[in-house]
Order: sequence, then structure tokens, then C-alpha cells
Amino acid sequence: MNEEFQTSRLVATLGLSTFVLGIALGPFWSPLAEFYGRRPIYLCSFAGFIIWLIPSAVAQNIQTMIVARFFQGLAGSAFLSVSGGTVGDMFTHDTMLAPMSIFALAPFVGPSTGPLVGGLINTYTGWRWTHYVLLIWAGVLLVSIALFVPETYRAWFFFFLLFLFWSGAVVVGSILGVNADER
Repeated sequence: MNEEFQTSRLVATLGLSTFVLGIALGPFWSPLAEFYGRRPIYLCSFAGFIIWLIPSAVAQNIQTMIVARFFQGLAGSAFLSVSGGTVGDMFTHDTMLAPMSIFALAPFVGPSTGPLVGGLINTYTGWRWTHYVLLIWAGVLLVSIALFVPETYRAWFFFFLLFLFWSGAVVVGSILGVNADER
């Protein structure tokens, strides 16, 4: 990548730095998941992750890579901030120990195995294939999420009813306010 974009190693690592910055700013997904449910957040954020993988895979300059990597981190961070709640929704307090241990281990397994897999891909192909493979794998995971992951958060229905009540009250209040002005 350095040779293709004619950049220094320092500038080339900005893509990784902006990816991590996107992950750091991504916990805004958690409150959205509490309001809209976890499944819609998973689907929207993972679709956004895939969309922002495409510019990285076909980037023609380092600026595209840096910006696209930021938005990949931002979209991909939903799984870090929301998935703990999903584990909590799926298991009782008595049975949560093993699933929560696996969940807590996952952020350490990815960064330790990712460079090995990425190194193998880069050794036998070009750097773009790292993004192509990730794009294919993310597409498979998005389809799997859409087909097999149910909504685990049940409070969304309460918030939906609350929204309907609130919007109904606003409409009725507006009508009454209009009628009062006409008198």
C-alpha cells in the first residue's frame, strides 16, 4: 500500500488510527439499541460496515483509505457496545457465566488472530485482498444475522407504545390549540 499510494509508513498507519478512533466514538449505538432494539442496530451498523469496506478495497489514494477506515470503525463498533446486552438478554443470571466469558474473550481473539490471517492473505496476494476477504466474510455474516439472529431486547415494544402515546398527545394538543385559536 505504501508503494502504491506513495506514502510513508506513518501516514499509512493513519487508517488504523482512524479505525480505532471510530471504534472509540461508536458507543452511541448502545442507547439506540435500548430504544429501537438490538436487531435493527446490528443490521444497520453491519450494513454500514460493509458499505465502508468497499472504498477501502478500491481506494485510489490514502485519503480515501483514512476516511473509509474511520467510518468502518464507527459502524463496526456497534457489536462491541451492544453485544454485551444481547448476551445479558439471552441468558439468566445463573447461566450467564460461560457465555459472558466467551463474549469477554472475543475482543482479544480477533486482534491476536487477525494479523496472522491478514499476513497470510498479504503474503500470497495483494493488500487489497485483505479487504476483499473481509468484505466477503462480512457479507456472509450480514446474511446470517438477517436470517438467524432474533430480537432479544423486549423493551422496544414499550418504547414504541410510549412513542405512539406521545405523538398522539402532540397531535391532540395541536388540534386543541388550533381550535382554541379559532375561537
